[in-house]
Amino acid sequence: MSGVVFDDVVAGAGRLNGLSFAAPAGTIVALVGGDRAARRLALDLLTGAARPASGEVRIGDFAARSFGSPLPHGVALSLDGADFAPRRNLYDAIASGLRQRGLSRAEAEARALHAADRYGLGGALATRARDASLPHLRRTALARAFAHRPPAIVADEPFADRALGEAAAELRALRDATGATLVVAVGDAGAAIALADAAVLLRDGRAEASGAPTALYERPPTVAASGFGPYGMNVLPVRANQTGLSLEDGTTLGGASVRTGATFALLGVRPEHLFPWEGDMPPEHGARLPVIVENVQSTGADLFATGRIGAFSVTARLPAGTSLTVGAPAQFGVKGEHLHMFDPRTGERLA
Repeated sequence: MSGVVFDDVVAGAGRLNGLSFAAPAGTIVALVGGDRAARRLALDLLTGAARPASGEVRIGDFAARSFGSPLPHGVALSLDGADFAPRRNLYDAIASGLRQRGLSRAEAEARALHAADRYGLGGALATRARDASLPHLRRTALARAFAHRPPAIVADEPFADRALGEAAAELRALRDATGATLVVAVGDAGAAIALADAAVLLRDGRAEASGAPTALYERPPTVAASGFGPYGMNVLPVRANQTGLSLEDGTTLGGASVRTGATFALLGVRPEHLFPWEGDMPPEHGARLPVIVENVQSTGADLFATGRIGAFSVTARLPAGTSLTVGAPAQFGVKGEHLHMFDPRTGERLA
């Protein structure tokens, strides 16, 4: 099967502005970040609903450029079912186009019925698309993709109204059954981590970073990419010296200064890596953040605390039952392996 490539793509009056990434055949890649319209536009370029102003979009041997035609219909199929003819029934939505893929009439019918049975549509095949429920339309789109086995399949926010684990398992099963490359647009980094083999982080119409979701979470290559994860990263401007890291107002944080050779840097710490800490010294090889607590909110399983350290806000995700008082001082610790350092000028990772 074929992979997907975006090569310096500009489209949508600059909504995509030089987007480049490659998804190997048979992988699931998640487009994360940017605005939803930019992510949707990338999917439309794959399905042939849009054409790039410059650059090239490729699915295997098929390519779309600023001149010529968009990608042919059916090379990539969408899982939203928006292109179903409203007056045609769900069987037609699944079977239409199978003959053009080289199947005989009997083979096309058998494959369409097998796909419908796989997704529990047997009793609804005569229903017109305009009269079908949203769950039936969703399952019909899955059945169509299963029956057609196109080189690429795209999905826009497939977790919007469904349990993450259930939807992720369903998409992985579809990928495994078809061998297709799946390109999924999601607004939630947690969904990308749960589902995708690779993630592309969009920013200003470009790929800010790309790679395995866990790698992007554990070692974001830029400060802009540090937002990838269940919660945004705390970022503090710091000065490095012989005693470690400190804020401009002189607040000492600890942290080994050897983590960066720069005099000034941006320190990144994820909320989930902070923990209550007592004592004047930071954790070994780590740092301590003395804050004034401004807000405490419980989710049942976790406690989210927001505090201020100098002029900067810090959020911590703490165990339920942690005792904190709004308006009172508190201290959070972080281990050395969870400290991230970025260049304040370029935003690139230092350590």
